Amino acid sequence: AKVKLCWNITQESNKPWVKVLRYCYVNEDLSTNTHMLHLNNVNGSINKKSLNIVIKTFNEGLIWSIRDGHLVRFWGDKWLQSGSIRSQIQGPLTEGEEDLRVFQLFHSPTSWNLDRISFQLPLQLVKEIKGTPRQELNPSHDFFRWNYSSNGVFNSKSAYNLCKNPPLFPVDSRAPSHFRWI
Repeated sequence: AKVKLCWNITQESNKPWVKVLRYCYVNEDLSTNTHMLHLNNVNGSINKKSLNIVIKTFNEGLIWSIRDGHLVRFWGDKWLQSGSIRSQIQGPLTEGEEDLRVFQLFHSPTSWNLDRISFQLPLQLVKEIKGTPRQELNPSHDFFRWNYSSNGVFNSKSAYNLCKNPPLFPVDSRAPSHFRWI
């Protein structure tokens, strides 16, 4: 039920109850434009402790759906099924690469211009990027969807299953075994 509450916070931002909850406990990470939820600094309350677990589960279940590619950071945002690209590679990026948005690597509605990247991405990532669907006609803004349901809409059963059986290796884990050297 609490993960559903997080979903409603992101979907119904103008409702009074959402404004109160945001003010007391939760905010969106607008500095990185990820819109993932984070806790405000609340002194160790029971609510904070339980919300911490809930928000972690909620953020794990979100993934960007690419439309026009303007909102999504190419490296840092989770828009591939395997997680953020940055969490899967190690090494420095050239000046300006860190700030690339997905749309800047579109070549046409059906192809990508990965030549803008200063190094060769691992083949597995290239295949996943090229296999990521995009809105070709009348593209709208990018949006979050729930990664653990077939229609992209949050449901409590999938959140329960995510809590009960978390992925063996979290998608955005920084564990060394997840890095691909570039």
